Amino acid sequence: VEKNGDLIVTETIRVRVEGDQIRRGIYRDFPTTHENPEGGISRNSFELLSVRRDGQSESYRTESGGNFVRVYFGRADFFLPHGVHTYELIYRSDRQIRFFRDHDEVYWNATGTEWVFPILEATAEIRLPEGALAMDAKAYTGGYGSTSENARYDYAERGNVVRFETTRPLGPRQGLSVVVAF
Repeated sequence: VEKNGDLIVTETIRVRVEGDQIRRGIYRDFPTTHENPEGGISRNSFELLSVRRDGQSESYRTESGGNFVRVYFGRADFFLPHGVHTYELIYRSDRQIRFFRDHDEVYWNATGTEWVFPILEATAEIRLPEGALAMDAKAYTGGYGSTSENARYDYAERGNVVRFETTRPLGPRQGLSVVVAF
């Protein structure tokens, strides 16, 4: 979390390519709208900063679709070698902090819930700006809107970092959402 409220997000996605459903690359959807504390809908930005596969710059393209941006990683003329590949995606998004009378809050869907593959493990780390202190944290797992809590978390670095990890694999279309009040 930046001092101005923007989020700079680094995602690391490890996939096993078997040439069946993943051949040329993967894609990731990012919502560009969210519900604000008043129950209305707010728009947020999405700025892609970097895309890498196995430590090297990766080709990508984006498509906007109403309430989301889809990032495609890979090229149409290149088949990935079979095996494990690691993607790293870095992006910036604004208007993700929710402001309440007695606290501010990061409510972040860390993995998304549109994956057609199971997620064997997911971790997330929320790093607050200098001087901010985490007051409370929560983690939710499962499909969109689930309140299951199959994850654990701990506070680090004088209370301005909260680390989360799932405690069981997630099925297709399930994800990890994290909340940090500060």
